[in-house]
Amino acid sequence: MATSSKSKSKPKQTKFPMLQRNFCFLWLGQALILCAVQFWVVALTWLVLKTTHSGTAIGSVLMTAAIPRGILTLVGGVIIDRFIPNRVAVSGALALTLLVGICTTLLFFNSLQLPQIFIIAALFGASDAFIYPALMTILPRIVDKSQLQGANAILGGGEQITNVIGPAVSGIVVGNFGLPIAFAINTVLFGLGSLFLYLVRQPKNLNLTNLEVSTSQQSFSSEIMEGLRYAWRNRIIRLCLIVAAMLNFALLGPLVVGGAKLVEVRFGGDAIQFGYFLAAYGAGATRFAQIQNVEFKIQNVRGCRKLINYIQI
Repeated sequence: MATSSKSKSKPKQTKFPMLQRNFCFLWLGQALILCAVQFWVVALTWLVLKTTHSGTAIGSVLMTAAIPRGILTLVGGVIIDRFIPNRVAVSGALALTLLVGICTTLLFFNSLQLPQIFIIAALFGASDAFIYPALMTILPRIVDKSQLQGANAILGGGEQITNVIGPAVSGIVVGNFGLPIAFAINTVLFGLGSLFLYLVRQPKNLNLTNLEVSTSQQSFSSEIMEGLRYAWRNRIIRLCLIVAAMLNFALLGPLVVGGAKLVEVRFGGDAIQFGYFLAAYGAGATRFAQIQNVEFKIQNVRGCRKLINYIQI
C-alpha cells in the first residue's frame, strides 16, 4: 500500500508565465517589435514632413503602407494556418529589419528620395501584415491552457505600454539625435525583436490548446472567402469591422497627418512634441481599452482568425 501511494505522482504545477523561458522570449519579442512599429510611424512621418513639408505626401506614404497591409492580412491568416506561426512572425520581422536598415543606410549617405520612401513603405506594410496575426497565434502553443487567460493579459499589457513608450521615445531620439540615428535604433529594435521570437520554442509536456497546423487542401482564395462569409453572417464581427473601418478613416489618418502638421505649423514644435502627441493618444486609448475590456467568445473556425485580425488592428 505504501509503495503504491508513493508511486502516485503529484500533478505537475506549471510556472507563472513570466517565469517561463518561452513566454519571456515571446513577451520581449512582441514588445520590441510593436514598440519599433510605433517608433517607425513617428520617424517616417517626420522624415516625409521634413522632406516635402506636405501633409498630402505624408498621407500618401501612410496609405501606400496601409493598402498592402490591409489586403495581405487575410493572406497572412491563411499562411499561419498552414505554417508554424513562429517562423512566419520571425520572417516578417526580419523583412522589416532589412527594410528599415536600407532606409537607415540611404539616410546616412543622404540619398533617400521620396520615390524610395514610397517603395519602402509599401514593402513595410506588406511584411507587417504577417507579423501581428502570427503573434496572436503563438501564445496558445507555448502556454498551458490553465494559464492562457493570464498570459494573454500580460501580453496585452505589454502591447498597451508600447503604444505610449514607442512614439515618445521615437520623438525624443529624432529631436535630439536626428533621423539617421533614429532609423538606426529602429533597425536594432526590429532585429532584437526578431531574435527573441526566433528563440521561442513550443514545449512538449504542456496541456496546450488544440491548434494544429492545417493540412487542408483548400485553396487560399476559398479559405479567405470562408472567413469573409463567416464574418459577414456574424452580427458582432460585421459591426466591429464597420466601426473599425470608420474609425481608421475618420480618426487615425487625420491624427497622424494632421497631428504632424499641427505640431509643426501651428505650434512651431519638433519631433519631440509630435512623439508626445501620439503618446498621449496611445495613453488615452489604453485607458479607454481598460475601461471597456469586454471579451467576446467567437467560434474558432478556420478562416475566422483572418477577419479578427482587422478588428485587432
